[in-house]
Amino acid sequence: MKPTLRKIIDTHDYWRVRQFLREVFLLNGRREHSWHVARWDYLQWHLIANCQVCPPLEQVTSIWETPGGQIAAVLHPVDPDEAFIHIHPEFRSAAFEAQIITHALQTFENRLPDGTRRLYVPVDEDDQLRKDVLARLGFTGRGNLGFEHYRDLDDIPAVEVAPGYCV
Repeated sequence: MKPTLRKIIDTHDYWRVRQFLREVFLLNGRREHSWHVARWDYLQWHLIANCQVCPPLEQVTSIWETPGGQIAAVLHPVDPDEAFIHIHPEFRSAAFEAQIITHALQTFENRLPDGTRRLYVPVDEDDQLRKDVLARLGFTGRGNLGFEHYRDLDDIPAVEVAPGYCV
């Protein structure tokens, strides 16, 4: 079952993507390998509506769907040269990642005044599959923000809890 690419069409698709993000969040064990729905809502209702960081979602968001209508992946920007990728875990493969990233290059790539090309694709620190695909496509890793949403709780020192309370 090879998913097919199309643009978001209307508000109904917005809500379908929102539901997709909820499902994927749970399937990924509540780890943010894709956006949380609150971030999707913030993009739509604040960053686009108020700040106009990018065109409306209908103009810039792509969906890959199965013949049965299941969303397999979603791609969208926040800034013109960013590509945020959300993939259902059942469809995750190097070939599918490469297809999505290649589409992102064709859609969101930014050419700077000096002629260099740039596309920012966020990658979690532990996402070796996406790192390998990006390297094969000629991307270089710059930055190390994979830790920004995670903290090792074993590093937090133990504290005495006041009588009557528990942590």
